[in-house]
Amino acid sequence: NEYDEYYNLMESYHIEDKALLTIIGYCIRLKGASITYPYILAVAKNLAHEGYTTYDRVQEKLSELDLYDKDLQAVIKALGLRRGADYNDRSMLLKWKNEYGFALETIIQVAKRVKKGGIQTLDMLLSRYHDNKLFSLREIDAFEENRDKLYDMTRRILKILGLRYESFDYIIESYVLPWTTMGFSAEVLEKIADYCFKHNVRELEGMNSTVYKFYKKGLVSIESISEFLRASLTLDEEIKKLFAEMNLSRPVVSRDRDFYRTWTHSWNISAELLYYAASLAKDKASPMAYLNSVLSSWYGKGIKTVKEAEKTAADKIAPAPQQNFIERNLSAEELNAMFDRLDDDDV
Repeated sequence: NEYDEYYNLMESYHIEDKALLTIIGYCIRLKGASITYPYILAVAKNLAHEGYTTYDRVQEKLSELDLYDKDLQAVIKALGLRRGADYNDRSMLLKWKNEYGFALETIIQVAKRVKKGGIQTLDMLLSRYHDNKLFSLREIDAFEENRDKLYDMTRRILKILGLRYESFDYIIESYVLPWTTMGFSAEVLEKIADYCFKHNVRELEGMNSTVYKFYKKGLVSIESISEFLRASLTLDEEIKKLFAEMNLSRPVVSRDRDFYRTWTHSWNISAELLYYAASLAKDKASPMAYLNSVLSSWYGKGIKTVKEAEKTAADKIAPAPQQNFIERNLSAEELNAMFDRLDDDDV
């Protein structure tokens, strides 16, 4: 049965007979003559999956593994393991050094910190450091020293957002750590989380987008963030005053803020004219829609003052002429041009 397994392996993976004999000899050197064939089959399959099926290729690969034998023994010793190294251990070491780029000394120092789990725990730690672009022992030490702070920071951010997670590792590596790398402190991130919660952004991906918006605007320090938040609260207070003028009782939402910015910044409508229009919308069934209609009409007519507005029949405001907009089909080029202008900040 054992011979059948070898022959099936050679046929299935196209392994040369001399290559398999070399693998068997290598496994005996690692584990001793009492080694069982399933281990040999496993090693041969791993090599075949990596493209090592001929005698020359297998010999080259196994010679490479033997070169690292002294290094591997140092790692095994650092882990406190009382066993010899096997093929998988050697493959791990090659990955850490050649693929990940860790120095042997770094690998050994990290291995000394592993309390349990052996090679698998060491591989998990080195993979985590590699993913976070931490290669030197100094960077790793700073990361680990800061890890407790990151956990506390993450816990506070999630509490502010009203979220609950059992494990924080993924959240820290995917969100919190990149945020801190961008220069955001714990205090600033809590401010942003509070801002997100109050603006109905209550998930991590939404906060992530908000953090990048703040970063793009150069709002990283607590002073700049606080000033921005004060301006945002002032904006909401101004909108609430308009609501009071229209007898409108509801929370301010993002659409209201967009409307207000359009009226005041894009259309340059004065506060006096804005409140006069709000007073006209007071008894309407849809006061916000009416307010938009009035302001749009005045903007189109170039009305800038209350005195000019009073000369118009506010209650008879009609939509602006369509100028045959509906009566003719716009070309694809015209539609694209229109939407491009809408996205243009200078419009």
